[in-house]
Amino acid sequence: MMRRPPLLVIFLTLILPFAAHGAQPIILYSHSEGGHAAYTGQLAEVTRKALDSLERFQVQDVRPLPAEARENLTPLLDQAAAEGVPWIADLRVIFDKKKRAHMTLDLYESDKALRNVRIAKTYKAKNFKALLAKMEYELPRALKSHFLELGRVIKKERRMLYFDLGETAGTRPNELYVVYREEGEITDDEGNSYGRLERTTGIVRVTQVTGVYATAEILVGELSIRTGDYIKRLEDQERAYEPRILSVLENRVAINIGKRYGVEEGSYYAVHKDIKPINDEAAFRQPVGFIRINEVFDDYATGELELSPAYDLARYILKEGDRISEVSSPKKDSLALQQTLFNVNGVSHKMLLATFVKHSASNVNIAYRLRGGYNGGAYLAAGVMHSLGHSPNFYAGVDFAALSGMPINMFISADLKTPFARDLKLTMESGYTLGADDARYNGINTSIGIRYGFDWL
Repeated sequence: MMRRPPLLVIFLTLILPFAAHGAQPIILYSHSEGGHAAYTGQLAEVTRKALDSLERFQVQDVRPLPAEARENLTPLLDQAAAEGVPWIADLRVIFDKKKRAHMTLDLYESDKALRNVRIAKTYKAKNFKALLAKMEYELPRALKSHFLELGRVIKKERRMLYFDLGETAGTRPNELYVVYREEGEITDDEGNSYGRLERTTGIVRVTQVTGVYATAEILVGELSIRTGDYIKRLEDQERAYEPRILSVLENRVAINIGKRYGVEEGSYYAVHKDIKPINDEAAFRQPVGFIRINEVFDDYATGELELSPAYDLARYILKEGDRISEVSSPKKDSLALQQTLFNVNGVSHKMLLATFVKHSASNVNIAYRLRGGYNGGAYLAAGVMHSLGHSPNFYAGVDFAALSGMPINMFISADLKTPFARDLKLTMESGYTLGADDARYNGINTSIGIRYGFDWL
């Protein structure tokens, strides 16, 4: 004869899973009517996952809503209170003849017979899978917002930000939070929505907390994070999220943060060296090089050492463990106005040229340019240029001009800083053109002008 387990064992078996999670048990009742009523179970499963995503709840049981309780939930509340379950959830989805789904989700405290929250939403239900996907995306966000598990960035100042989750939301100093932003909507060919893409923009550490808001230090995403971004507590609180170099191989560098932390292809990171300690935790730091990210993975990213006047030195002193921080691009596309003198060694010909330079997205040493001007005749040329000695200021290249004879122009250019603005430079160039049917363009040419850099293309 099989022996019955003691009542204490049964009680512990039921209650320990919830105690381990620090979550309160909840019973979910579900009911649907209309065209897709047969899929009540799938709707309930999506709702169960949304409730389980909250820190304070875990669904103990999913039950169909009895017909006699659809107008009065009091018996169900009394039953839950008698079972020691503090919450019940009431999900109802009504499908109408216009292929719309009207969803309501009510949460009640059983011992108080009090409704705590109602979430109501109407969905277009042409595609049932799309309906499930959109509920799966939107329902957890709505619940987390109500129970203060999801907040927004309300202000940003350099490496600090403020967000609207304070002591009442359980926010504590030194906790890590992830910041993200909603982007484009995911739709199929029929226009059915499956939710939105989310892009992580950074990781922050809480420094101060008040009753209604908190202040945090930005660890990752100093440039990416914006006011209005969503913010939530990070699940992995044990990991140190200080961005550092993971590995170095000649001019290629791997860093210890990736897509999960807001790193994007084409972004730039400065590598810092400690020059002099300030205290045990801080020091005066100097950027010694820049990394342009080429490939991004979930937990790490790889890039290439960017051009700099001290390129060879930077490649030599970069080490695993060096601190990095996100920076704006140190190398910008540019537009130059240049007074050019063609055929210096013959009958000279002057022309004011505009030159646009676009840097390559795949090779830090390469840039492309387009030149044009007019003086008694049009001049148009396109070319490619290569950095000299990995310098951002000295290039050699070749242009192909749209003139009779299809001439080429081989040139060397130099850019010098000016005291007026960081992005305004003095530019000088010397070249040699050959192959033009118009002899005015052949021979040595020189240019001098100003160049302005920008990063909005």
